[in-house]
Amino acid sequence: MATLNRSKRAEANETQAPGPGLWLSIITLSIGLTAFSFGAFAAFQSAFELITVDSFETPGEQTRSLDPGDYEIYVRSASVSILDFDIEYDGTIVTLDQVSVTHTATGTPVPLEPFYTSEPVSRSANIYESAAAFEVTTSGRYTVRVDTDRPSRAVFGRSLETAFDRIVPWIIMLAVGLVLFIAGLVLLIAGIVRRKRARDSTRRMPPPNGTAATTATGLSGLTPPPPRPTETDTPWDDSTVPRS
Repeated sequence: MATLNRSKRAEANETQAPGPGLWLSIITLSIGLTAFSFGAFAAFQSAFELITVDSFETPGEQTRSLDPGDYEIYVRSASVSILDFDIEYDGTIVTLDQVSVTHTATGTPVPLEPFYTSEPVSRSANIYESAAAFEVTTSGRYTVRVDTDRPSRAVFGRSLETAFDRIVPWIIMLAVGLVLFIAGLVLLIAGIVRRKRARDSTRRMPPPNGTAATTATGLSGLTPPPPRPTETDTPWDDSTVPRS
């Protein structure tokens, strides 16, 4: 009976898939990859808004939906030739009197502040210098107008401080997605390795005790009796041989 129970337990273990489930690994991998990709895209877009938003021609204006935060306005100061990398300066100088920001729906002007940074913004073949800064307190559509003395281009976007405040949740999502992706990958590899080991051990497993006895007698664990002696097995007795 002990041998029979061991055989049943071995068969039950063979039917159970060792290691983490395949679907659990795939679902974890998918969720992690989706969260990581979305978080990375949103973080990049928030951190480099001045690179991703569209610029506009000046003299001219641009209307966009803005969230509360600090914003910076840049005006093109030079352009770079793609062929010979020569820098051509526009000579554009902008003062606060040439810049205005208004709430589109109400027409309320937004106060401007002088803004200067030694780090210009490069977009394609254009170089933009800082011109002014303003703060948005309520969400809505705002119109930024820049009146330059000569044709040029301008761009505005969130400041680095505001961009950092917005990027923190996306960085957290990115980190969580990366952890889930690594966990799903580990589960998948662990499941594959354990299943392979289980198959290899099943192939190398010796037959359980009592298999030969079961084949001979039909009962596990019982040894068949020895064969009965026949006439050919009778010991030789030379006394029966006639002597001359």
